Formats: sequence, structure tokens, C-alpha cells
Amino acid sequence: MTTFALIHGAGDCGWVWYLLEEELRCIGHATVAPDFPSEYDSCGFAEYPEAVVEAVDGSGTSGDVVVVGHSLGGCTAPLAAELLGATQLVMLAATVPKPGESPDAWWSNTGYPRAVARQAARDGGVTGNADPMVLFYNGVPEGLARKAERRAQAQSQERMREPWPMDEWPDVPTRFILCRDDHFFPPDFFRELVPYRLGMEPEEIDGGHYPMLSGPAELAGVLVNGALPGNAGRQSRRLGASTALRLCFIWRSRDEAGPSSSAAPAEPGAVAPRRLPSTTTTQWPCGPRCLVPVPNLTKERPTGRLKPDLSVQSPA
Repeated sequence: MTTFALIHGAGDCGWVWYLLEEELRCIGHATVAPDFPSEYDSCGFAEYPEAVVEAVDGSGTSGDVVVVGHSLGGCTAPLAAELLGATQLVMLAATVPKPGESPDAWWSNTGYPRAVARQAARDGGVTGNADPMVLFYNGVPEGLARKAERRAQAQSQERMREPWPMDEWPDVPTRFILCRDDHFFPPDFFRELVPYRLGMEPEEIDGGHYPMLSGPAELAGVLVNGALPGNAGRQSRRLGASTALRLCFIWRSRDEAGPSSSAAPAEPGAVAPRRLPSTTTTQWPCGPRCLVPVPNLTKERPTGRLKPDLSVQSPA
């Protein structure tokens, strides 16, 4: 039996996974889907992964753990996977952070606004649409979509400015799944970004930004077929040599490297930093190499799991 730890995105809640949980439990697996207090400024990258670990520890299950992060949950999922010693990390239409990068900075660093504008020009403004039913819940039955919308909660903007605290991607087998009909994250955006940041090609499934609501049975099949022993070949295919992943995590920013430097290529499709209408981007005083310690991630637990030290000091 595998335990699937399901991590929701910004302003969302664990309820959004309930249909997928039913599917996974029907075929003999366990699930946990904790709620994160995303509206509180006091909770962030130290507290969210702790909540996942506590949910798994409290589930009374044993065996493999697969961590699934959706949307902005892609920032928390690698932290939780490292703490849990997960057998697999699944990024589902998720943000892929790099060391020291805040969620706020992620949008401009990755060229997201340009990718949305490009796709919106192709589909007549469906991508990036202001209507949540079009932007997020396309393909979800209307009644279910309205329930999901009512359960949405506020998202702390303070936490959106918190630098991602890991110094590298965790040593956990990783898959990335994009949704071909996603109106929030254009598929072509992830087709460029994922190979650059993770050194792999993403897997693709049908559906919009919420496949756990629009096609839970299909998503359960994709997760289980990749998670069960003997199905390693179904994971997202790695590109190139083992050094590819290291190349994705370049400490020096484009500003530090300068236009004539050969240190690191620009992000695919990246443009000069600009602000999304609803997002405020903050430049941290200590610059792009600033990392923050997360001491709560290293405290002792009675479970006997080895807890890695994820406290990272700013490079000299």
C-alpha cells in the first residue's frame, strides 16, 4: 500500500482532493490531504511541510509515500518529500521553484506573463481569463466548480515573498504532469520550463487546472501506474546526463552574470521582470542568493525518520 500525501495550491484547501482520494482508496491506497492556513502570515515554508509530515504520521499507515503537489503546492511538495523520505514526488501542474526564489518572483523569472499573453492571443483570451470558471475550473461540472470556489480561502501575500529555502532539488524520484487544457498554466509554458528547471520532459494528461475534480479516476490511474514498483519507466523521462539537473539550479542570477557572461542561459521565454496585475513582486535586500534557515524542519520526531538539515546559510 502506498500513502499519497496530497498538497493543495494557493488559497485552496484539502477538500479539493476528495474525489481523487476516493479513487485511490478504492484500489487499496491511503491518502492524506491536509489544509494549510494559507491566510496567515505566520505560516509558510517551515510550517506547511510540517503539516504534511504530521498528517502522514497520524494516518497510521506504513510503506511507501508519494507526495503530490498541485499549483503553488509545488513549493511545499519538495520540502515535504525530503522530510518524509518519499519514494516519489509528483508535480501536478505545479510551480517549480529554484533556490532562494520567492513565489512572487517566480512569475517574472519564468516568463509566465509572456507565455499567458502568447497563448491568449491564440485562443481568444481563454487562457488568463478573469472568470475563475474559465481560468481554473474548465472541464469541472459547474456545481462542483462552484463548491470549490466557495471553499477557496485567502492567500497571505507575506508568504508569497518568502524565498524558497532548499539549496537544491531533493534526491527523490520526480515526475511532472501538465494538463493539456490548462487555462492558468499554458501547456507550452511547462513544456519549456520543466526541461530547463528539472532536466526532464513532463508527462501530459487531458483536463484543465483541476484534474482531480474533472477526471479523478484518470488521474488516479496515472499516479498509481507511476508509483507502483516496476513502473519506473513511466516516470517523466530525464534529459541528458546526471549533471543536467545541477545545471538547472544556477546560483548566479542573470543580473549577477551580466549580459556578456556565459554562466547561465536565460529562462526560456523570460522577459524583463514585470508585475502581474494582482501580484506585488518584492526584491529582497540580500538579493537573489538570499536563503533563509528553516529550523522547524529539523526538530526531532518520535517516528524514527531521519530528518535532513534543510537550514541553509547564505553563500559567502
